[in-house]
Amino acid sequence: MSQGRRRSPLPRNWPRIRRQTLKRDAWQCQLREPGCTGVAEEVDHIDGHDDHQLANLQSACSTCHARKTGREARATQPNRQRPASSHPGLLHP
Repeated sequence: MSQGRRRSPLPRNWPRIRRQTLKRDAWQCQLREPGCTGVAEEVDHIDGHDDHQLANLQSACSTCHARKTGREARATQPNRQRPASSHPGLLHP
């Protein structure tokens, strides 16, 4: 079980919490993003990655978990749009 780029460590009892969450959700993905496999093999934090209470956890397939994590990461990135520039062939007074 990989923790990936997690900023804070998971608690020592994470394997038990993970099993409880998956069992509670009947090993079914709760996210249902496009491309969902339906079968949960991962556990996602609903809100706040430091709150490991069962009420803040949901079962997810790897596809949905990756989509949600990517969306959350993009939401925290600054807007990186390049400022509009004039055409290099235009003359400026």
